[in-house]
Amino acid sequence: MNLYLLEPNDGLPYEDNPWEPWFDKCFGVVVAANNEDEARIEASEASSDEGEDAWLKSEYSTCVLIGTATDGTERRTILQSINYA
Repeated sequence: MNLYLLEPNDGLPYEDNPWEPWFDKCFGVVVAANNEDEARIEASEASSDEGEDAWLKSEYSTCVLIGTATDGTERRTILQSINYA
């Protein structure tokens, strides 16, 4: 399994930014998945108020391969960074 880091894209216009307003939103996710498509699906299933589309669409978020997981064969969320109000 690969490890992926997903984060919001910089510079999104306020009116089209799933992370505005900033509270109760996830701003970063590390997932274990076989590929980017699976990573985006996993992140979307673990989304907060930013909504599923924020992680599924590359115009809203980045998805970068950061390493490999040494255990497990199932897609899973490893870590989330969430801002609560």
